[in-house]
Parts: sequence; structure tokens; C-alpha cells
Amino acid sequence: MSPQNPGEAQSFHFHPKPSALAIVLTMILVAGAILFGIYGPHVAGRLTTSGGIPLVDAIDAAAELRAAAIQKCWQDNCEENIHREEARGRVQQWVGRSADIPDLAPLGYHLRRITPASLPGAAFRGAVALYRGTDSHDGRWIALFFAADDGQYLSFDELGRPQPLDPRTSIRAELGSFSEDEAIAMIWSDGQVLRIACMDDEHEADRVREALGTP
Repeated sequence: MSPQNPGEAQSFHFHPKPSALAIVLTMILVAGAILFGIYGPHVAGRLTTSGGIPLVDAIDAAAELRAAAIQKCWQDNCEENIHREEARGRVQQWVGRSADIPDLAPLGYHLRRITPASLPGAAFRGAVALYRGTDSHDGRWIALFFAADDGQYLSFDELGRPQPLDPRTSIRAELGSFSEDEAIAMIWSDGQVLRIACMDDEHEADRVREALGTP
């Protein structure tokens, strides 16, 4: 081996050996991330714990409550028409905020019952108005939910980012994912009260949209 010149810089190549502890820690972190992704809370659940309520949770609950309300009305044979002023007073009492009660009689629906309803994000601060078609044999129903809205309900943009529900817009969703029937829900808010209107199908949703006051 020939000696280096006095002025020549020496070059060293360091090849560190991987630490067994570092490898084990990395594997634990990776495994933990995978298990959390599989068994941890869904994105919607994480949003809920961070202070927001995904609208999908409210729609899911409305689908179940709608089915129960219709069944109860069938059992009780609720045929009495409820005056809109009386219904408005009940909404004020149960929701804690005023909300207009739409008149759907010109479209063949009459208000038969209004009861308290508890939706996610507005526990014990909600109500549901149940409308029934004029023809008692056609099975048409509209369930209109009211819930106090303090900006807690979240929708999602094209990139999946959560954002408060814009009062100038409405959202339409199928309830087939949440219940046995294939009802349609229209969701909107005036910034104070969230509304979820559940109808039998798309045709009825288009027909009663303006009367409901949907944006």
C-alpha cells in the first residue's frame, strides 16, 4: 500500500449497520398504523370526536326514525289534521328555535303528527313533522325533521374535506343505504335549523321541493 501525499485529503466510506432496536420500533409503528386503519374509528367518527357531526350520521338516524314514525302512525290511525300554527309552536318548544311549517295540502299531503326527535348533534333539540298523502291507500309519506343547527353539521367537498353546510345549498341523498326502503332525503339549513325531508322517491322530491322551501 503506497503512502498518501501529505496534502491529499483522505476519503472514508462509513457503512452503518442497522440497529436491531430501530428495526423493531419501525415494525411496531407500521403494524400499529395498519391496525388503527382497520380497527380504529372511521373518518366520520374521528370528525365527530373533534367537534363536527357528519351529515351522514344525521341522515342515518332520520331514516330509522322515519320508519318508526310511519309505523306508529299506522298503528294509531292518525287521521287528524294538525294546524300549522300549533305545529310551529311545538317546533319552537322542542327545537328551541322558530321554523316555518310548510303547507303541503295543495300537493296532496296533510300534516298528521308532530313529535320530538333526537338527531345526532342536536340531542333532545329536534322534532319531526309527519305528512300523509290524501289517499290513505297510496302509502305516500313525508317526514320533515328539524334540528337545532349551531354549525356542527359537516358536508364534504370534492376532495373529501369537511366543511359546514352552506345555507344557500341543499343536498339530496338516497336512504336505501340506511333503511330497507328506497326513500330520498333532502337536507338543508337556514343557519339556525337543520331540515331533513324524507320522501318516497325522486319524483316526489322534485314535486314538493319548492313547497318545502328547499334552496
